[in-house]
Amino acid sequence: MDYVLLQDIDVTKFRAAYQTYFYLGGHWENFGTDFWVKVLKRPYGEFSSHLSTFKKTISEFVSNSKLPELLDGLEFIASHPLTNQYLVVQMSQVFVESRLAYRMMEDGQIVAISSKEDANTFITALSATELKNSNSARVHLISAGIALRKGDWPGCIRESIHAVESVAVKASEKDNTLGAALSTLEKRGDLHGALKTAFNALYGYTSDAEGVRHALVFKDKATVDEADAMFMLGACSAFVTYLLARQY
Repeated sequence: MDYVLLQDIDVTKFRAAYQTYFYLGGHWENFGTDFWVKVLKRPYGEFSSHLSTFKKTISEFVSNSKLPELLDGLEFIASHPLTNQYLVVQMSQVFVESRLAYRMMEDGQIVAISSKEDANTFITALSATELKNSNSARVHLISAGIALRKGDWPGCIRESIHAVESVAVKASEKDNTLGAALSTLEKRGDLHGALKTAFNALYGYTSDAEGVRHALVFKDKATVDEADAMFMLGACSAFVTYLLARQY
């Protein structure tokens, strides 16, 4: 058998031949069709498993999509059951290295972060919930970050305060509302009175703003904005970390 030396290969022709004759197969074809139908919203019958065509499709999606659509697409890729976890780790690291105002969680979900400082506060809170087995608070915090990314300001505030409520109620061991739990923690000496007063005030604010913690009655949308949501996510993340450090 004759062998072709590397220097004798026309790389351009070799690459063209490679792209011409190779197709997606197995689970990669399943992944490709899912992306084609669920993300690009295109008819299943128009999907091509041709490797070069699929690479071009992905490239055009990344280059031409607006930020919300791009983030949704990246989230879909990272969350897909056929995606290798190592790829998710690499994708997550890109968000950090690029200093984006977003972070990708280990399950592929993307959350919004308003600043480097808020990012550190948020990640610290998530680490604390994982360390102290406070899964419900973790879920609420991640949901708050997702709501912030999607522009759902009331949802972000609601999930942020629910994260605090989850930790406080569990720590009090007898109460089922944030206000009552904070009072119990104060009486036990686990919470300074000034902090209790501050968070009771924030809890009251979320109750007064129509549609934040309760159903809308007379208005079509809650009277909160992005600044309110970003503040609540940062403040509640910090308070979750504090409560977990004090109680366990």
